[in-house]
Amino acid sequence: RDKLIKSLGAYWLLLGDIRVMGFAAAGAALYFGIFAYVAGSAFAYIDYYGLSPQAYGLVFGSGLIGIMATNLFNARQVVRWGLVTPLRIGATVAALSGLWAAYAAFTGFGGLIGFIAPMLAFAATNGLIIANSIGGAMTNYPRRAGTVSALVGALHYGAGVAGSGLLGLFAD
Repeated sequence: RDKLIKSLGAYWLLLGDIRVMGFAAAGAALYFGIFAYVAGSAFAYIDYYGLSPQAYGLVFGSGLIGIMATNLFNARQVVRWGLVTPLRIGATVAALSGLWAAYAAFTGFGGLIGFIAPMLAFAATNGLIIANSIGGAMTNYPRRAGTVSALVGALHYGAGVAGSGLLGLFAD
């Protein structure tokens, strides 16, 4: 019981830290969109755009290439730039590509490619945002790295669940 109270107190302290919450929010915003993409992409690509299930699998899977590329880029550049610059680049690209995808979906601009391109760019930003948001949140709490990581991870995944849930709620 005392350990539980102590753990909850540690989480409460971190929830009040604007720096921790800022880094957590960056990853949470991405996961909100990524989970919605995962939940809704089969419908969008197969039913709306008419891709075959096999072609959908290739398109969806190609997003992993972008994630791997940005992870490699991040691993090399974070030493030179620090955590914040790649995170800002990723967040900017995620926001712009998310807006582009929404515009393409609502207007039909660019057809299938007009939707695929920004969605792949959006997915790729995972490699610039997630590790840096967790690392940035932990910088002021090296002795509580596990607690920070657990809290930030829970916030990320909680936002993802909310994103996919809202997609399901408003799918019609």
